[in-house]
Amino acid sequence: MESAERTQTPFCAALLDVDHFKRINGTCGHLRGDEALVRIAEVLCGELGSADLLGRWGGEEFLVLFPQTTLEQATTTLERLRYALERDVGVEGSRLTVSGGVTLFTAGDTTTTLVGRADVALYRAKAAGRNRILTDAELELMEELERR
Repeated sequence: MESAERTQTPFCAALLDVDHFKRINGTCGHLRGDEALVRIAEVLCGELGSADLLGRWGGEEFLVLFPQTTLEQATTTLERLRYALERDVGVEGSRLTVSGGVTLFTAGDTTTTLVGRADVALYRAKAAGRNRILTDAELELMEELERR
């Protein structure tokens, strides 16, 4: 974040959440749930660029950081990740999907504000039917249309 602000280069952050993960833990057990998380990380890492960073954020959520990346570029990459995961065989033959929210760093952002916007977009993606990526910019547009 400091580098993006100092160099005035774009930087995006995204949160991905595994859809219906509790079902995996409930029907296959926590060991299989852990295996699913490892498999998801493998698929995601295989699709990310060398400068992109992936980490487990908590539970079944992953944080992806996209240095020197525009919102459009990050969204395109996330859609590619989502599709790659959807095509993967998953654990015990059950297909896995993710929902995601992505935001662009703006000057003055803190970790809390940046991740908070991605989190709001993520939960809106889940509410809109899951297995999709939404940007916080799309949320602003949707909210404006709802007010009209």
